[in-house]
Amino acid sequence: MLRMRYLIEQLFLNKRAISRWLIFFLAGMIIIDLIAMLADCIQIKLYYLSLHGTEITRRMLIENEFRQNRVGLAQLGFLFMTAIFFLLWLYHAYKNLRLFKIEDTSFSPQWAVLSYFIPGLNFYLPYQSMCELWQASHSTALSRNEWKKVAVPRFILGWWLLFVIAMMVELFSWKIILKGETIHELSIHGAIWFVSNLFEIIAIVLLISVVRRINLQQREKFRRLSALENK
Repeated sequence: MLRMRYLIEQLFLNKRAISRWLIFFLAGMIIIDLIAMLADCIQIKLYYLSLHGTEITRRMLIENEFRQNRVGLAQLGFLFMTAIFFLLWLYHAYKNLRLFKIEDTSFSPQWAVLSYFIPGLNFYLPYQSMCELWQASHSTALSRNEWKKVAVPRFILGWWLLFVIAMMVELFSWKIILKGETIHELSIHGAIWFVSNLFEIIAIVLLISVVRRINLQQREKFRRLSALENK
């Protein structure tokens, strides 16, 4: 019994460490996105300066390209690390459901992670898995089937919609920048990228809230189930 409790506590400790790193990189993404939005504003400003007769020199264009490339690389690096820790967190969060003796979920820990990589289905399955994780983790649902009646908050849908929209807008903006040769085309790209970063920041804030709440619900559920077993 003590051995089992020790293993359970280690699983929670591992997920807690992963959660801290995940939130760290999510917060870093917010900062990088804010910097990117500032860079986008500078890029848009070049277009308006050209409209008012200001000569846009080659040096200004090179500096703009250098700035956008550096910010883009930083965003890509933080996105890569965030994705790794998010998938690790998701895997462990689903694995914890087995500790609550919940075995009739539609997603396994592995399937919840793989759902993000299936073309077409990854527009819906990740949202479905997050909803299921929220329900099964809720501290008020202590029986095996009671969790299915737990209501899913709307901000989870808001997180997923904003995330998908941000990704679609980014893909659209890349098509423009690859063809962009004039200052006008670059300004359009800057405006689109600005909107994408804004949506992404809101989605990240919502995701941080989702991660923290699920962590709290799982810890509270474990405490309540342990108390019931000890009676």
